[in-house]
Amino acid sequence: MEKISKLKKNSIVYLIIYLFVLTAVFLIWIYPNQKKISELNEDIISESNKIEEQRMFGPLFKKLLLKTQGKNDKQFPVVKSEKFPKGNIFKIPLIFTEIAKVNKLIIIKSEPDVNTLKEGSNSLRVKLALKGDFFNFREFLIELYKIPYMIKIESIQIDAGRDMKEFRIKIWLALDNK
Repeated sequence: MEKISKLKKNSIVYLIIYLFVLTAVFLIWIYPNQKKISELNEDIISESNKIEEQRMFGPLFKKLLLKTQGKNDKQFPVVKSEKFPKGNIFKIPLIFTEIAKVNKLIIIKSEPDVNTLKEGSNSLRVKLALKGDFFNFREFLIELYKIPYMIKIESIQIDAGRDMKEFRIKIWLALDNK
């Protein structure tokens, strides 16, 4: 009977040693690997989300790229400069309104700066305010450079609105004093 009880004691000791070794192997080898596997799974999910984003935004990027590259064939025109007749100053807002309409922009304000019309002055500053798409605004600027009596663009200000962008431009025009 003592032998059986000694055998049971040895079995229990061996069982405890076996469980201790098994737990040590789990804690030393399997648990860190399991942790590393879960980190790799998180990385895989993150990369999958990035790939899905690329798939979603890829066509939009290509469309915008084609839209910008396709119009690069337009160069700024070389126009023989002329002077605008001083008697037709009232037509200036109409000219800019027409250019804006052709380029799908909404003109908010077109106002010649009368303070620049001093006696003997051969130039006029015009302040413009427009609303619309940025790509259409680019086309509008190209059309402005085709005007033979435009001297320079003094400033451009772009404000981002909810629906459309708002553009403010100051332009100098050459005037004929006759």
